[in-house]
Amino acid sequence: MPSWVILILLLLPIAAALSIFALERLRPNFGLAWLIAFLAAVGNWGLLLALGWRNPAPYQLADWLPFQVGLDDRLLLQVDTVSWPLAFGLAALLLAVILTAPVRLSKRSIPIAWASNLFITSMGLIGVLSGNLITLLLVWTLIDIVELIVMLRTVNEPRLNRQVVFAFAGRMSGTIVALAALVVNQDVVSTAAPSAFPQANILLLLAAGLRLGVLPLNLPYLQEIPMRRGVGTLLRMVSAATSVVLLARLTPIEVTAGWGGLLLFGSAVASLYAAAKWASAADELDGRPYWIISSAGLALISVINGNPFNSLAWSMMMILSGGVLFLYSARAKFSIALPLLAAAALSGLPFTPAAFGWPGILDESFTIFDIVPVLTVALLMVGIVRHALTPGDLLKDMQGWIRVAYLLGLFLLVGSAWLVVLLLPGKAFIIGPWPVSVAALLVAIVLVLLRLRWQTFGQWQPRIAWLAGLIRPVAKWLDSIFRLHWLYALFNNFLMVVRRIVNVFSLILEGEGGVLWALVLLALLLTLLLPKGGR
Repeated sequence: MPSWVILILLLLPIAAALSIFALERLRPNFGLAWLIAFLAAVGNWGLLLALGWRNPAPYQLADWLPFQVGLDDRLLLQVDTVSWPLAFGLAALLLAVILTAPVRLSKRSIPIAWASNLFITSMGLIGVLSGNLITLLLVWTLIDIVELIVMLRTVNEPRLNRQVVFAFAGRMSGTIVALAALVVNQDVVSTAAPSAFPQANILLLLAAGLRLGVLPLNLPYLQEIPMRRGVGTLLRMVSAATSVVLLARLTPIEVTAGWGGLLLFGSAVASLYAAAKWASAADELDGRPYWIISSAGLALISVINGNPFNSLAWSMMMILSGGVLFLYSARAKFSIALPLLAAAALSGLPFTPAAFGWPGILDESFTIFDIVPVLTVALLMVGIVRHALTPGDLLKDMQGWIRVAYLLGLFLLVGSAWLVVLLLPGKAFIIGPWPVSVAALLVAIVLVLLRLRWQTFGQWQPRIAWLAGLIRPVAKWLDSIFRLHWLYALFNNFLMVVRRIVNVFSLILEGEGGVLWALVLLALLLTLLLPKGGR
């Protein structure tokens, strides 16, 4: 298959987004705008589904820089066993967002938002299809800048603006660390091979961990910034998907050497903590950052254990199972089956999409430390069920075609997870370590039943009030440590001190003796720069 097919995947959403923008400016038409977005989304999803059987040749653009560098500087895009599942997941999420958009008309689901969804997905597809590290770094930078602009235009409070800047700085630090890894690995040169990623090492693992918020566990947002379900979900998932694709592409050589144990411990703690916060969040949107961190933590554990291919299972679940719940805004009695199917896909039971993820984080010799991923997956399933049972909009009060499109979009997300494991080579559709997955499912069921029956144990609540009073301050203390609020506050205080010093110098130089002080500083600088013989 020719390589230009890859360009269709990228240009089709962009062309549709530009058409919607032009339509809204010249002659607004709500129905036509939705139809354009739907056709572009279903076209991308269908094309990627076809590419699951036959991959096109890699598309590359060489000699695009005006100067020569000693590294692999090609812009390389490819569809293979690593990029296809993530690209297909993003395409399915985009189609589900467009299909469920009419349900959210009362919450300003407008054509401009649909066009933004198309553009964001196109950026995500470029990222997950990146065939070398330099292409991925450029996409990371573009996505970070776009997210920064979108966030700053969304919020108007200075406190939230500061959080947006901190989040941007955290992701950019991951990009800088990955760039350092690219420079250190001088043996990575342009070859005939379609993939050119360095071996897994501490720098690349830290780069992915920083961008995902796992290593170290960091969440600059003290609260989830309110955004539309569609745009907010796609923006979060695109940023995460373009980071976890790096994990799946790393070569499993010397991953566990040296700092491997410390990285494994940090990833396990971050994943379990985020899963607990996800299960106890006020709603699914407030818990969305924790869902991403916990799922990405499981993927990172797989890579540290030397199984980067198995990390795709948890990355895929992050996009598809999480997307079902984040778009589940309208409720009906029978619609609860869709989040339950998403939870079942996450459980890793035999022949479920996450079944091939368990071998990546557990080996044949089960130890006490392996309880952590079991609890993590159980808490993720508990959160899905708990948030799905909360009240929402009434689906029965909406028009018939809206109800059909909404349910079809959610079912498409769940079904796409099974399509991936059926079409993905490499023994993805497997039984897996079923005792572990059954244990995670049983723990989740017990926790859900305890949650549902808690109200009936009213006579016991006064007796354990002392325990709740002990747990709350400890949990608050751990939360303040893990979220790194103290580090952000320290950095903010440092910036305040620097600003005050600059203000003092400004007042001195702007005063009557400003010129004299400037001459004194210039003389002092010249004294330091001149050699000893010339002083």
